[in-house]
Formats: sequence, structure tokens, C-alpha cells
Amino acid sequence: EVPQHTTVVLTLLSGSAEIFGSELTLLANTSSTKLTKQSHVITGHCKFAIFTWHGCTIDVDVEFGKNIDISYTSDETVSNVVYVNTHAQLEAMRDE
Repeated sequence: EVPQHTTVVLTLLSGSAEIFGSELTLLANTSSTKLTKQSHVITGHCKFAIFTWHGCTIDVDVEFGKNIDISYTSDETVSNVVYVNTHAQLEAMRDE
């Protein structure tokens, strides 16, 4: 949970992860030959969850002098499996 008037910058360092189905990218093209770490900015009063299927390392950078209210790790990820199964079923119906 990110409090009001606070900015958090997330940088995926390794692995793969998503926020409610939107993939966090590991690398971004900054020129034709150079790849750099991609940062994702989350601003003010926001609740979100980061999910990973196989593990990841994320750098969480909070504004100086501010704290994140709630952050924790959970193994209760049953809902994400349901989302994937629902997506697969919808794709199968679209293909018919």
C-alpha cells in the first residue's frame, strides 16, 4: 500500500513478475544496442500486488523520509491460478 503524496519506484532486478496481470519488464531498449533496467513508478494512495510464478528480485525505492504502510509476502496465490484458467478458457472460446 502506497500512502498519499508518496512515490515508489519498482525495478525488477531478476526473474519475472506482474502487477494484476501487467508484466513488469526486466530490460528496456534505451538505444539500438543498449539494454537497461526498466523502472516502474507507483504514485500516491494505491494498493497493488506483485505476483510471480517462479520468483523474482525487486528493488523498492521509496521517497526519502517516507515509508510504505503495508508490505508483506504471501503464499496464498490461488486467485492468480483462477485468473490464468479463466483467461485460457476465454481464449479457447474465442478460437472456436
